[in-house]
Amino acid sequence: MSESSPYFVNRPPAPLLALAESLRHLTETMLCVPALDAELASEVERGRAAIDALERALSPHALHDAVPRMGAEPPTQRPYYISGVILGPHHPLRPELRIAYEDGVTHGTVRFGVTFEGPPGCVHGGFVSHFFDQILGQHNLSARIPAMTGTLSVRFRKGTPILRELAFDVRHERRGERKVVTSGRLHAGGEVFSEAEGTFVVPKPERWTLG
Repeated sequence: MSESSPYFVNRPPAPLLALAESLRHLTETMLCVPALDAELASEVERGRAAIDALERALSPHALHDAVPRMGAEPPTQRPYYISGVILGPHHPLRPELRIAYEDGVTHGTVRFGVTFEGPPGCVHGGFVSHFFDQILGQHNLSARIPAMTGTLSVRFRKGTPILRELAFDVRHERRGERKVVTSGRLHAGGEVFSEAEGTFVVPKPERWTLG
């Protein structure tokens, strides 16, 4: 699933990318507001009405195909905007993220906001698992192994903190003809908060084509 693949050429319109960024900031902020006075409550209501109006304006143009088109055609089918397995900038639930692939290792940093909180001060375990599934899968793609998740095991060694820059690194443990075992961890300041290992399976060519 590479940037040059003809099957992953769709990109969201720039205004929707900007909207996604605004929604991320709005969600993070609203989850931290303890109370509203009358004036601010009225401002929130005006904003909510504007959001509802925007949704109504966009709705007639939204496509709802269960299976999206991978290329540019046909334009009447819902486009697939993902060019990797990491949530892209078009997605309101993307955490702050930097990622790179060097010398066979995927590494970077991530910061989970209050949007992703589960236990007080910690990232919800479901979001941690979701993030591992993404970065382990992205590591496979960077190594040109277009595999899909078979199993994913996550070990929560301690609470994964929100509002803190965390480092991650991902590498391959074992590789076979159609299966690969990939592991990763989230850590900071010498502490490992969570780690994962996944077994990924390369689909048969007749079931999945990357071009």
